[in-house]
Amino acid sequence: MNIKIGSLLLLLIVSDISFAADDGIAYLQQEIKVKVEVLDEPCDIAPGDELINIDYGTIVDKYLYINTRTIGEKFKINLIDCDISISDRVAISFSGIENSKLPGMLSVIPMSGQGDVGIGIGFETESGEFIPLSDEKQYKLNEGDNSFTFNTFVQAEIDRLIARTIKLGEFESSAIFHLNYD
Repeated sequence: MNIKIGSLLLLLIVSDISFAADDGIAYLQQEIKVKVEVLDEPCDIAPGDELINIDYGTIVDKYLYINTRTIGEKFKINLIDCDISISDRVAISFSGIENSKLPGMLSVIPMSGQGDVGIGIGFETESGEFIPLSDEKQYKLNEGDNSFTFNTFVQAEIDRLIARTIKLGEFESSAIFHLNYD
């Protein structure tokens, strides 16, 4: 799973529109004032955490038919050099292409490129609380380094469980994690 982050940028555009007449011809004059403020982020992402790969290894379909989902695979987002005078809170969220049959979960793409696999990937807190795509989880920042642990898991679609038609083979998916500072 590829997880990436972008930077913060605040853009404020103010437009003043006025009309002027010269020699009986009306001209539209537009003055655009642009103010850009680049915000200093309170934390840096630890080197190597910009791209996080998660390998589920081998998942036996019978396990999904019995348990509906896998045990969570842990991963961490490590923030370093945090300056809480800039912000002492961060909201973390995940985004990606949503599985239409498993709301709030990522869809997957079979490596063979053919068909629907019948599974999705979910995110949860370290304690097992489900985090739907685009939902933010708020965390308090400490001065210096901070580490946030999450789990991802594979879950089967209900109709595929009932029909016992989970597609076998390798799959992939990607998501983006977002850091929003208060």
